[in-house]
Amino acid sequence: MKIQKSVWYLYQRIFSFLFWLILSFVLAVGFSSFRQSDISAESLIINNSPKSQLSIPQLEQQGRDFYQTENFEKSVQIWQEIIARETNPLRRAAALGNLSLSLQKLGRWEAANQSIQESLELLYSLSNRNDLTRLTAQAQALSIQGNLYFSQGKYGQALEIWQAVETIYQQTQNQEVRIQTLLNQAQAMQGLGLYHRAERILIDVHQSLKTQPNSPLKVSQLRHLSNVLRILGKLGNIDYTQLNSCRVSEGYSIKNLKSSELSAGVVSLELLEIAQQLKSSQELWKAQLSLANTTRALYQQQTELNNLKLAKNSARTALTCYQQAALSPTTTTQIRAKLNSLSLLLELTDKLNSEQDAVFQNEIQAQIESEQKNWQDIESKINSLTFGRIAIYSKIDLAKSLMKLAVNQSLLYPEIERLLLTATEQAKLLADSRVESYALGSLGQLYEQQKKWQDAKIYTQKALLFSQSVQADEISYQWQWQLGRILKDRVKPERESAIAAYQGAVQTLQSLRQDLVAVRQDVQFDFRDRVEPVYRELVDLLLIPENPSPENLKQARDVIENLQLAELDDFFKDACLDIQRQPIDQIDPNAVVIYEIILNNRLEVIASLPNKQLFHYRIAIAKTELEDTQKQLRFELQKPYAYQEIQRLSKQMYQWLFQPLESQLKGDETLVFVLDGQLRNLPMSVLYDGQQYLIEKHPVVIEPGLQLLDPKPINRPLNALSAGLVEPPEEFRQQFASLNNVPQELQKIQEVGIDSKQLLNEEFNRKNLEKQMSSNQFKVIHLATHGQFSSQAENTFILASDGAINIKQLDNLFRSREQNQSRIIDLLVLSACETAPGDNRAVLGLAGMAVRAGARSTVASLWSLNDKSAVEFMGHFYEQLVQGKSRAEALRQAQLMFLQKKNSYDAPLYWASYVLVGDWR
Repeated sequence: MKIQKSVWYLYQRIFSFLFWLILSFVLAVGFSSFRQSDISAESLIINNSPKSQLSIPQLEQQGRDFYQTENFEKSVQIWQEIIARETNPLRRAAALGNLSLSLQKLGRWEAANQSIQESLELLYSLSNRNDLTRLTAQAQALSIQGNLYFSQGKYGQALEIWQAVETIYQQTQNQEVRIQTLLNQAQAMQGLGLYHRAERILIDVHQSLKTQPNSPLKVSQLRHLSNVLRILGKLGNIDYTQLNSCRVSEGYSIKNLKSSELSAGVVSLELLEIAQQLKSSQELWKAQLSLANTTRALYQQQTELNNLKLAKNSARTALTCYQQAALSPTTTTQIRAKLNSLSLLLELTDKLNSEQDAVFQNEIQAQIESEQKNWQDIESKINSLTFGRIAIYSKIDLAKSLMKLAVNQSLLYPEIERLLLTATEQAKLLADSRVESYALGSLGQLYEQQKKWQDAKIYTQKALLFSQSVQADEISYQWQWQLGRILKDRVKPERESAIAAYQGAVQTLQSLRQDLVAVRQDVQFDFRDRVEPVYRELVDLLLIPENPSPENLKQARDVIENLQLAELDDFFKDACLDIQRQPIDQIDPNAVVIYEIILNNRLEVIASLPNKQLFHYRIAIAKTELEDTQKQLRFELQKPYAYQEIQRLSKQMYQWLFQPLESQLKGDETLVFVLDGQLRNLPMSVLYDGQQYLIEKHPVVIEPGLQLLDPKPINRPLNALSAGLVEPPEEFRQQFASLNNVPQELQKIQEVGIDSKQLLNEEFNRKNLEKQMSSNQFKVIHLATHGQFSSQAENTFILASDGAINIKQLDNLFRSREQNQSRIIDLLVLSACETAPGDNRAVLGLAGMAVRAGARSTVASLWSLNDKSAVEFMGHFYEQLVQGKSRAEALRQAQLMFLQKKNSYDAPLYWASYVLVGDWR
């Protein structure tokens, strides 16, 4: 039966009210990926032996019980008996649908499809029955067919069906059924990588249920919303110390948190609170598993931000909640909790510094030793699962954790191989290409770890064939990357073949840009572990020869640019940067574009010279030494009188980053740095050759590696919207000091001859900012207010009188002018912002702010400054702009004014903080 026919028929026959409840099932996805669908207890599912003399209603109840306890084989037997005995066509059709659901749980796709097709055909044959009961049964059958498509990874077809069914329910008064269908749609959208669309649907459902009494439906909705927000990285800043054994303590009101921005943390706690109030043990265990996954993601985020105390507390909470969820009698919940707990423990051993917290490290090690002794218990639980995708994926996940243990315990390898060979055979029987690919690729990974190169290659290639056969790019890139590593690391490396495999992986990742968030399902915030290395290892291979070919130099440069684009995609959790690229080395014939590329054992520098030639050199230096020197220099730069130490460290950085290139320059070129990794936290203007700083010889620009807007020199005469805030909002006053000289800074812009509209203090709010930007064509926007750049989008913001404006809200404000492309901003100035302390990738937030503002160029400060110095600096900067200097030269002259005056502002602290990002002309 074709989907279109089914949907069209329902549209034609729909009435305004349904009088009995549709099968209500909700797909609930586990932490690791879209591997299972958890159908709710309302399904009409039955059990007992084929010779049972029970009545059909009794069998139906038993079927539901067997289904809930995951005894799907018996559930199938029950439905087959009901189908054999039932003479009522509508009830028989319902039984066929429920048989399909049970068969789906067992992974018997052909039989499940045959059953649901038979159900639909039976319903459509009842041409003399036009009542609501039959129409509802048809909707029920279609929903089950959607579940079948979803379970097979056919997310688009599942979404098509569920959208049509939901449209029908919009015309009825059965809100509960409609919400169930919306939850299903959100799951299908996640499968398609449409996380933001899924988020919007779930937030709408959240709003509609907010005032409703607590119910299992409300709990289900909160669990789905928490999952999506977690995947999108919207974790929130929640104090989990009020939890006792992963339960909300008495007197701790979640209502106080609901006024804050919606986040996985807030939703997970609300979910836990409602589950407790419902006194449902099953819902409580699921809520604890969800909260464990959220706090695990928070641990990973805070580790990235170098906030070790919060990271440790989050990890403790996650482990406690996993332990509680593992008490669930539901086997799948229990297994998922145990597997996630084990993988987190192993992750903690890799990332925690025992010197910083030896007690916690010892505690973790003791838990791991306990798990090592008891991992067979987990395998035993997995073996008790009904044959299907959940069981196979659980075996593979257990094997992957054991592979980490096997690094120091080689005796585990035969057991791991046995697990994966079993999973591979079961996947073959299941006839699911995605599952089979995952099993084969994991086996290839095991052999790679054991250095069994030929076996590793064979199984990885097989895995790749299966994933490509179903266009599963999110899996394929992993096997292309794995194949590249195998070819590169084997005893006799096959460099050219390895490069080809890596190139395939990068191309697949590029095609996955719209779905890049979906690549991150298994472990949140793993861009650094599972995406970035693919690009870097390809660059490493391309540049291995002593003298790489011009073609390889160009490709290495392009790969780094693609990595920087992927980093911004990851920053926004959305591939929203669909821009027309403009090669930055073709914008200005007098510019030198310098790519600084950090690899594990060396620094590679590729410079595009004005004569279009590429100049390349490498410095043999460990990544850790380079980054430690950079961090120390950055620390010293924020001291007012550390001249000697700054010059010592800066001279060393100069020798590494720039000195070999200097002989290729005439002396007046603009230097455009495309920086890599932690180098982005260091202003290049401060590099020191022993006599002069780099800014004394050249204008210096930072470029994120791609041109985001149509590049043009600044338009004159200038006009500006200048906004500032003296006192930060009350909730930020402990974090940020007053900026008493902001009025003078805004006045200075007018004094140099720039037509300026001012928004000062209370007038500087979101409403006025949007009003001014939508009704005027400002070439310059100057914001003299505190702000913070972070590698996490939700922690990147500026302050207005009515609170923080985060990067998403800033995007919405600036979009108010985007219908008229002539309103592109020539220059955005953020004069009082700073990078988040401890965040090694915080400057990514500056690039993100520039992107969201839609500015050709952005001038910003990397650290907090004396705001009196900012008045004088900005006065010099705008004077130079009015006199016709380029953006880069105007900034350079302002910096030289401070540097050469030999007064209280000549220290790098005051002038080196300012950087120019974007078009320099």
